[in-house]
Amino acid sequence: MAKDQPEGAFNLVGDSDNPTLEEAELNEGEELVDVGGKTFSKDEVDLAHDALEKVREVGERVSQVITPLNVVLASIFMAFLIFTTFAVVFWVVPRDAVSVDSVYMQSGPGHVVMVELHNYGTKPITDVTLTVTFTDEDGEVLNSTRFYRSEIAAHTSIAGDDLELVIGGVTVWANYEIVIEIEYSYYDASDLKESWSHEVGDWSSEYFTDKTERHWL
Repeated sequence: MAKDQPEGAFNLVGDSDNPTLEEAELNEGEELVDVGGKTFSKDEVDLAHDALEKVREVGERVSQVITPLNVVLASIFMAFLIFTTFAVVFWVVPRDAVSVDSVYMQSGPGHVVMVELHNYGTKPITDVTLTVTFTDEDGEVLNSTRFYRSEIAAHTSIAGDDLELVIGGVTVWANYEIVIEIEYSYYDASDLKESWSHEVGDWSSEYFTDKTERHWL
């Protein structure tokens, strides 16, 4: 009886006196190798070994190039590129862009509305009028405020007492409406007027952002 071979060793199948069926189908003199219970020609096994060595060499080269430091540097570069692109659009590309942020809160026996006006454009806007009105479900005006500024510089935000409403003495168990109206002139002396309305009262606090039509120079 043949001695047991070490695990993982190749086993030559067949001999010159008793060829197997697989060996008979191969070219004369070609050896067969048993790998994991399957029979392959020795040339096929050698070819597989060569391919495996090439894959290992490529993997070693890649691991030398793609290091944790390189990944971190690439991430920093991409973040810088995205930030630079945003900065160019925000600060350099000429445009008209105005937004209004509104915060509604129920406070004690009443309501509070705070508004902030943003000129995100690259040029000033002029003759700015912003009106905020707080009405009940029947359309009755409970309080309102009117803000006017002859000019608001580019990349400027404005908030303050003229943009705040306090409505006291009314129930917090009903729905109300906040109406915001804005009017101004932008870079080519064109006038723009827009308005928005928001129903409030279902929640104790809400936040809204309204944007005027954008104009690119």
